[in-house]
Amino acid sequence: MSATGRQPHKHGRYVLDSSALAAYISGDQGFNEVSEMLDAARAKRTAVYLTMFGLSELLSEQERAGGASAAESAWARIQSLPLKFTDVDRTLAIAAAHIKACYHLQGADPFAAALAERQHAALVTSNVEYRKLEKLLTIKWLPKRLGRRTLSKRKASTSASRTRSSAPSPRQSSSSSSAFDGTGQAAD
Repeated sequence: MSATGRQPHKHGRYVLDSSALAAYISGDQGFNEVSEMLDAARAKRTAVYLTMFGLSELLSEQERAGGASAAESAWARIQSLPLKFTDVDRTLAIAAAHIKACYHLQGADPFAAALAERQHAALVTSNVEYRKLEKLLTIKWLPKRLGRRTLSKRKASTSASRTRSSAPSPRQSSSSSSAFDGTGQAAD
């Protein structure tokens, strides 16, 4: 139940946090649950939301774990999903700041929580940090994903085949042909 006392929409509205979207993209634990929500959204029986901050968090995790090509691949899949991407406007930023201050959430988490409250939607996550918000929000818990450990193992196994010098530094020009620009295309 949200702070306003409303239950999620009778057909269900959902806000995915980055852990839920990562479970879907990686096929990890929680994939089936998120897939069902997305199928319902395709059939116009529900709405599934994602903050742009959550998208950024997921793509940066993908790039850290597997390089720019992994982020590009994830972005290509995400673009085909029936997600309602939500920009962070002033109202959402202020609500997220309040949640961050009161519940000590970090990164994209307070924005996902604020969006779930705004949309009277269930927050979909495997992130135990949201337990603090169970009295404020309806939370659809996914099985705890192995994603971070799995990503760390992948990174460790691929780092032997890649050298640090092959990863572009933040100061390199955007003219690098391997730079991911978020459109699914290499930056010019």
